[in-house]
Amino acid sequence: MKNFRDLAFQFINEKSLISNRRLELVSLMKAGEDNGRNCFSCVGFCCTQSHNSMQISPIEAAELYFFLVTNEMWDDELISKLNDNISEYRLDYELSVGGRSFRRTYTCPFFMHKSLGCPIAPTHKPYGCLAFNPDKKNVSSEGHCSSRVDLLENIERPHQDISSQFEESMKTHGLEFHFSKLPIPVALLEMDKILNN
Repeated sequence: MKNFRDLAFQFINEKSLISNRRLELVSLMKAGEDNGRNCFSCVGFCCTQSHNSMQISPIEAAELYFFLVTNEMWDDELISKLNDNISEYRLDYELSVGGRSFRRTYTCPFFMHKSLGCPIAPTHKPYGCLAFNPDKKNVSSEGHCSSRVDLLENIERPHQDISSQFEESMKTHGLEFHFSKLPIPVALLEMDKILNN
């Protein structure tokens, strides 16, 4: 029998998930850049704890995990960085008040990773990252970007369907995911643990 990691990788490749589901968001981002609405003059507020509370689903975590593995970025140094990030921002503790859960803000562990703004290719970025773009040209300060919630909502239905198929496919082989969405570093470490058991 194949191991969980091979099964998950095969599922993602067979469904052509990476290219199909992000295409509209990547196109939107590129169109903005072509019209001068880019992040090149910005210090990256959206990636830091001042604004970032990104959470990803199991399938997004698997896609990102395989990108990191395939590009030889998944190593002890990154694992240590992810653990440090979780500890620094207490991402392994749920924040709830009056029965409502709230996302914690944190600086993304990939922000300025090895001197890059973000080493994750647009084809593998979380949807929320791709949908958050400048509203004006040459953004260099806070408050001039927004999320294309309409596009995220259009993706949500097919994303849920594919996510359900992914989780069901893994479940038939005895693998279950115990989260719907988690912060990026928590989701990646959880995915590594699940797929390599």
